[in-house]
Amino acid sequence: MPASLRLPRQGTARADLGVTFGGKVFQLGLAFVGNVIAARALGPEDFGRFGLVIAIVMIAGTLADAGLTFAAVRFVARFRDADAPYARAAAGAYISLRATTALAMTLIGLLLAEPLAAGLLGQPARSPLIALGMFTLPSLWLSSYPGTVMSGLAMFRKLALAGLLNAAITVGGIVVLAWAGALNLTTLVGWNVVLPVLSSLPAWVLLPAHWRPWRLNVGLDALRSAGRELARFEPSTEHPGPELRIYKLQPATAQ
Repeated sequence: MPASLRLPRQGTARADLGVTFGGKVFQLGLAFVGNVIAARALGPEDFGRFGLVIAIVMIAGTLADAGLTFAAVRFVARFRDADAPYARAAAGAYISLRATTALAMTLIGLLLAEPLAAGLLGQPARSPLIALGMFTLPSLWLSSYPGTVMSGLAMFRKLALAGLLNAAITVGGIVVLAWAGALNLTTLVGWNVVLPVLSSLPAWVLLPAHWRPWRLNVGLDALRSAGRELARFEPSTEHPGPELRIYKLQPATAQ
């Protein structure tokens, strides 16, 4: 098989899949524990309002992402070996573009906080709560980078470990707030604002040092070029990427 087509060994792929699946199951278990604690502390009405606030924030977060995370994973995975400087430029462009979109959606969310509170929560006085939740978007911008790059680098075991620690930090914060008697609708939304930054710290530590944004060593021109191509979701003809050959398996012939 040519070097231009690199496939993981079967045992490695199975191990990565098992670690990823097991980590996701454990994360879901911790998330369930956190939701039970929050629901018991807030009651059905406030927990329902919290769910609506988080749903609004997640929709805004999806719009702020604008498909850039998928594109960045694709670029890093495609060029990490064939053109490492270009892959790093794509990573730098990703975090720069995400900063712009996160800021834009945060401002839009702040402007729409009052009508959203009146229309969805039925309580215009709750608009500060939605406005507070919108500050989650800059946190998501910071927290999305290490996971995106590690996905592109196929560092699935470290990514699974980071996810487990992320879930533990999430539940730990809720437990501390409940233990202190300070768990209410406002503090839970506030915790979710700072949570992405705090819970992504393990991923930042596990990320290879030369892939951290301040160590990418990418020139401004390369950053702009990669940013334009990332926004189009397709590299230019100057960066065609590694050759990918498709081989068709022929049925065995009878001897």
